[in-house]
Amino acid sequence: MKKEAPKDNIWQKYKIEILIGLFTSLLWFFVEHIINTVPRIGRNVIETLSNYVYTNAAKFSINTILTMFVSFLVGWALAIAIRPIMQYREIRKLEKEIEVLKTDNNANKKKEDNLSKEYKKEKRIDIGPLIVLIVFVFMLYMNVYKPIFLNSSFDLDIKMIKPYTDNKTVMMLESDWTRMKSKDDYDKIYDTINKIKEENNLPKK
Repeated sequence: MKKEAPKDNIWQKYKIEILIGLFTSLLWFFVEHIINTVPRIGRNVIETLSNYVYTNAAKFSINTILTMFVSFLVGWALAIAIRPIMQYREIRKLEKEIEVLKTDNNANKKKEDNLSKEYKKEKRIDIGPLIVLIVFVFMLYMNVYKPIFLNSSFDLDIKMIKPYTDNKTVMMLESDWTRMKSKDDYDKIYDTINKIKEENNLPKK
């Protein structure tokens, strides 16, 4: 009767591809946006991250999602290309262990010790995948979810105030939005929007 493959084997088999794919995707995407959209690293880390979100919102488009997806695929392909090299190293390692077992009188004892070490190692909680997942979710929030939310809210507000103000004001707000680089820029835009809403008894956010 054929034994059922352990569920852990799925993760073990594709762990390298997944991790390299995610890492490459995040690294590529993050570095690209740091270079192109963030003017400088602020003194306050939280302020810098906040500004990063609003800068992304100003530049956000469907290309943002496509870039992230393509970079992940490139990372995955790179991992697949590297995997044979990793497998070759494992094979060489096993071959050396076999040679040692053939020549060493204390082979059984050493084998038992090695198995014991491997068992203890496997019992430890592997937090690597969890860290990667947390970083991925954080970057997804910073680069996709939050910018989409901000853009959607802005588009709805522009549609709401458009009948109550002149085209020049609307065009200026849209221009300011595309040039937005910080939370302060965002607040200035919404000061104008909220003023128009208040003057015309329109609902605020």
